[in-house]
Amino acid sequence: MTGYDPSPEGAEMQFAKEMSYIDYLALDPILGAQHRRSEAHDEMLFIIQHQTSELWMRLALHELAIAREELKAGAFSATFKKLARVARIFEQLNSAWDVLRTMTPSEYTAFRDDLGKSSGFQSHQYRLIEFIFGNRNPAMMQVHAHRPELYQMLVQEMQRKSMYHVALDQLSKALGVTFDPNIYRLDQPHQADQAVVDAWTEVYSHPETHWSLYELAEKLVDIEDYFRRWRFNHVTTVERIIGFKRGTGGTSGVKYLRKMLEVEHARSAMKDHLSPLPMKDRFHLPEGMIYLDGNSLGPLPKGTQERIASMVSDEWGDHLITGWNRDGWMAQPARVGDQIGRLIGEIDIDF
Repeated sequence: MTGYDPSPEGAEMQFAKEMSYIDYLALDPILGAQHRRSEAHDEMLFIIQHQTSELWMRLALHELAIAREELKAGAFSATFKKLARVARIFEQLNSAWDVLRTMTPSEYTAFRDDLGKSSGFQSHQYRLIEFIFGNRNPAMMQVHAHRPELYQMLVQEMQRKSMYHVALDQLSKALGVTFDPNIYRLDQPHQADQAVVDAWTEVYSHPETHWSLYELAEKLVDIEDYFRRWRFNHVTTVERIIGFKRGTGGTSGVKYLRKMLEVEHARSAMKDHLSPLPMKDRFHLPEGMIYLDGNSLGPLPKGTQERIASMVSDEWGDHLITGWNRDGWMAQPARVGDQIGRLIGEIDIDF
């Protein structure tokens, strides 16, 4: 049996005078850019992990730059398409941590000293993504001072309205409200403002009336969720590989990365405040805590202790077997199912 030859069917097989796949993608410099500084086998994984992440961030920046201009022009549908793509990009970035986590601490230690002072927090593309969305910390620009062209990119971005600023412009225009000029500060992260909270609450209370703004908010929340997961996976991966040693760039390592997660904690608090459902007051929660763990019973609802005590002493202790009908035990599964059904949009079904 001979091998299949596609040339009789018209497939181009000679590229001496034609542009090939390798030529179009400029693969020679890309595939030749992995320069190990040690003999450690696993350094190649470390390099490719970070190079591919930078390539995905390059694409995210390409999409976000256009999305911001489209949103400024009120082209919501085009904006949504690009924001959805950025969310999928961060999904890819999240998956990459699974590959890096196959590296053990001893394998990383074999080449760690060869990294010098280089560290992921020095990524100018990561910083640009943060700046575009509005998380702007001028202090973090210092690490790029030795590269004037990169530093200037950050300076120029700092002078533009962030994606969130542009979203607020659309919110203001649609609802006919005016926001305090201070919320448009270009050189620092967004701070909570009651007028903004009230405006988004209006959108979430009447999504059918403000559907474009509602969908915009959800697209931004989708990206934030992926971004937060990316940061969290970064923390857990570093914790697994280097423990609590200092980072190569001089930071406190895991402690520094956890501090970066506090930004997400603040944003979660903001979203919690925006929620049109006043559910938080129904639970016992320590002051300042935002509880997101889905793998436990969750926070204790107020009144639960009294309800359990009543069930044990009255319904079980006094009513005994009659409690099945007298206290509604028999119908309880159906009542719970109906409540869950309403939450997820299902209809009531009578059996």
